Amino acid sequence: MVSRMNESRALRAGARAGVVLVALLCALAGAMTSTGAWFTARAVDSGHRVGTAVLQPVLAQTSVGADLGVTLNWPAGPTAGETPRFLVSREIEGEPWTRVPIYHGTGTTVTDRGSDPADLADGEGGGFSKVAAGNNHSCAIAHDKAYCWGRNESGQLGDGTTTGSQRPVPVVRTVMFGRVTDISVGFAHTCAIADGAAYCWGNNNDGRLGNGSWNWVPSQVPVRVEIPGEVTEISAGYRATCAIADGEGYCWGSAVSGQLGNGQIGKDPWGSEQHSTTPQRVKGGLVPAGARFTSISTGTAHSCGVADFRVYCWGSGVDGQLGAPGVSGSAVPVTVFSLLGPVTEIATGRRSTCAISTLSIYCWGTGGPVPGTASSWPTSVSSTLFQRGASSLEMGRVDEGPVSNDHACVIASRSVVCWGDNVNGVLGRGTPGRRSTTPEPVDAELGIPWSVATGGKHTCVMKESEVRCWGSADCGGLGDGTGQSSSTPVSIAPIRDWTCPSGALLQAVVAPATQPTCSFAPDTRLVYRVDQTVGRWTAPTGITGVKVVAPS
Repeated sequence: MVSRMNESRALRAGARAGVVLVALLCALAGAMTSTGAWFTARAVDSGHRVGTAVLQPVLAQTSVGADLGVTLNWPAGPTAGETPRFLVSREIEGEPWTRVPIYHGTGTTVTDRGSDPADLADGEGGGFSKVAAGNNHSCAIAHDKAYCWGRNESGQLGDGTTTGSQRPVPVVRTVMFGRVTDISVGFAHTCAIADGAAYCWGNNNDGRLGNGSWNWVPSQVPVRVEIPGEVTEISAGYRATCAIADGEGYCWGSAVSGQLGNGQIGKDPWGSEQHSTTPQRVKGGLVPAGARFTSISTGTAHSCGVADFRVYCWGSGVDGQLGAPGVSGSAVPVTVFSLLGPVTEIATGRRSTCAISTLSIYCWGTGGPVPGTASSWPTSVSSTLFQRGASSLEMGRVDEGPVSNDHACVIASRSVVCWGDNVNGVLGRGTPGRRSTTPEPVDAELGIPWSVATGGKHTCVMKESEVRCWGSADCGGLGDGTGQSSSTPVSIAPIRDWTCPSGALLQAVVAPATQPTCSFAPDTRLVYRVDQTVGRWTAPTGITGVKVVAPS
């Protein structure tokens, strides 16, 4: 009888101890990190034998790597000859519904990067909003994200590698993770706008990435360009880049021909070519005070912009591309003469320029789309196709090798209309041919296109459901995965995307990996829970908190 009373008291004491233990664990969870009190677990097996194991909460030590992945290490508790098993789960602090298991096994370490990225056909079935073509690579925006294909020796595809691709690859979003609204392709660099901020990647010679770097080292992933105000348009040229922010024009990169429009030109007193590694405001010249830019374009050695419906150009004018007779070059904006009607769009090539006004399309300079004899006076491009207006004016230029003429394309009469140089079949007329100053529709059923993009060796057109390209496939520029040139439009390969779960960011591909990995965003606060099971017993949950801080 006394023995049964003592056993009853022991059970009541054990129950009180269990209540205290539960309260302790709740307190530890609130503090995010437990201290690991010992406790005794009792269990009865099928043979009615009583066993006892002494376990403690398992607490993980954490470290954050350069890739922002979190590595956890924890000790194995007393095992009494049995192998312990661990279940590790993670959640974002304050968001318990995000809890997911990240490890289950007998090991005592794991590296957590959020999870393996999911492979999604993000661009299939539509979602395109912009396409841009350069000399040997192209890019597109699909579902508010950027994708590129083609040549990549300077990292201009933005996928974290220098390996070219004949199919679209996603641009790494470690920094440029906002909604992409504009993208532009230069000779060997690319620039884009995401959430009103400017980003560039690829070749950084002359400071064309605009991030203040003096060592001219290229970047294989996007870098932020600091421009005051909200950026609404960006244009990547041969050796320079220009953008519009809050109605002001800004340019950076080479100024050897005055293409920055800020007064810099030629060489400095020490014989080095003038350039700027940070954005410089376009100022001076003939642009009236208070005028606001609404369109801007950067060519090979000159730039132009539309401010209050008038056109201004700066840089090299040796081929008449400034539209100002007698002006062979200017480091500040000059006015383009003889344009009738307000101008809405501007496009620059290698040796010529074109603009859309409410009354006509005008071109000036040398070769390519310029009708008749080359002239620094704007010449109207006559076509019945333009009677109902035109939009999405683009010019292609070859920025390497022998001097080549330019070609131009617009959306008009519910089709793509092109004229100018036809080397590599960039006019889309079924076969490569000589220069044509007669605007004609592309020889294909494209449906109703939304926009067009012209590169040096190829042309692309976009509608909501697809992007199609034609011309030279040099370095994969057509994006269809075949590597074969075509003088008629071919569809780019389906866009494959990699996405990470909430709280994680996509990291660049590092050779020899074939897909990117995920990591956590800086300043993310995480809670890890480690449960240890030994035989029939489970230790109380060990709770460890960590803040992801990027290495300095």
